[in-house]
Amino acid sequence: NATPVTVTTYIDLKAKLQLTTPQVILVSGTITLASGQQISLQVNNKTIIGLPGARLINNTQTQAGSGILNLKSGSSNVIIRNLIFEGPGAYDTDGRDNLTSEGCVNLWVDHCEFQDGTDWNFDIKNTSDNVTVSWCKFTYLKPPVPGGPGGSDDHRFSNLIGSSSTDAPADGHYSVTF
Repeated sequence: NATPVTVTTYIDLKAKLQLTTPQVILVSGTITLASGQQISLQVNNKTIIGLPGARLINNTQTQAGSGILNLKSGSSNVIIRNLIFEGPGAYDTDGRDNLTSEGCVNLWVDHCEFQDGTDWNFDIKNTSDNVTVSWCKFTYLKPPVPGGPGGSDDHRFSNLIGSSSTDAPADGHYSVTF
């Protein structure tokens, strides 16, 4: 029942995601994140919808500066639709992903496109659970940059589900549908 609000900048998007009230956030145009501007926070009861052609871009290949959106542990009830997430291309810095769910429960990612993540395109890990990824596209369009500190000359990995044998949802099983 939330009245939709339109955002066109990183500052507006982050501010709306930080609100404690339910939000329907419409992303318009291209939002380019400066180095170190990854959005990493607990997000609850938010619907993020990209208007036609909406893009979230981070062109930074450093470990600390890469990544776009990180849904921290404790996040819940999040819908992300019709967005293009664009990273700088594969470079093995153990950087951040275009989209990371570190602990979001009840997440639906639909009709999104993930391109050229530094580390991965989309990670679902830690206590994330009840995740559906539907009608999404995962690509690496840019050539990998060799010589990263992680040791891989071709780090074009798209998706990770789970990150260790000791870090999982409460029942020990991920409920993830692609």
